[in-house]
Amino acid sequence: MSWGHIQANWKQFQRHAKLHWDRLTDEDIARIKGHRETLISCLQERYGYAHERAQQEVREWEHHL
Repeated sequence: MSWGHIQANWKQFQRHAKLHWDRLTDEDIARIKGHRETLISCLQERYGYAHERAQQEVREWEHHL
């Protein structure tokens, strides 16, 4: 699935993101608003991931949707 589709339909994907990354808060989900880099930043904050690891997590999630 393309990130453009995820971003355009973020309201539908919020639940999937929250289930996949349970440390994301409701405030994080609202702040992300479908922006890939914001999601990566939130993953770095909540999970302590390096930027590359957070990017990989997002890529894998995107491909599994």
